Amino acid sequence: MYKWRDCIFLPDVKYFLSKLKVFSIVLKVFSDVMPVFKIRLYPSRELFLLQLIGITIFCDAAIVPNSLLSIDSKTKLKIGKNAKGEAIKYLNAKGIDVNNSATYAYKNDQGDYFWANPQVKLLQTDWTIVLNDTISNKLIIMRIPAETLEVKNQDSDGLKVRTDKPNMIDLRITRETYEESNSGIDFSAYVEQIVKY
Repeated sequence: MYKWRDCIFLPDVKYFLSKLKVFSIVLKVFSDVMPVFKIRLYPSRELFLLQLIGITIFCDAAIVPNSLLSIDSKTKLKIGKNAKGEAIKYLNAKGIDVNNSATYAYKNDQGDYFWANPQVKLLQTDWTIVLNDTISNKLIIMRIPAETLEVKNQDSDGLKVRTDKPNMIDLRITRETYEESNSGIDFSAYVEQIVKY
């Protein structure tokens, strides 16, 4: 049994500071953030959130086991970040066939859209996109047949690629209309199913 009064948090301070505004974690943060926090007792949900933002938890020279940081599927989906595996598992349990090659995106914290950088080569195959709407608690499954869409070039309109990584699509699908904001392509025609969670 772990004695929480003997535990410390070792955060990745830069990552931790960049994510503080995203998560409402009830911790008193002083003007100089310390790299080590002593704790008393935190329920598993708070421990999960701390782990999610890059804080590793050590007790008596051992890492706290993941079983203590467990959290239910719907809460993971509601958070959105790092929930691709959870979304696929949830959909498969509902009888919807989605595999790990699917593109996953959740509602972006910076705007009202889903953002992802899938590889351009996915346009040559039957492509599945799973959008996680963390506001409405639903997963939107899109299926795009092979060679339906193309990358924008001089002669045609299409999806925009990243300038720094030309093998990656800069995909931004709006939450309300499912229009891809960089190209104006309407992705609503590819919505196959919407599943509430």
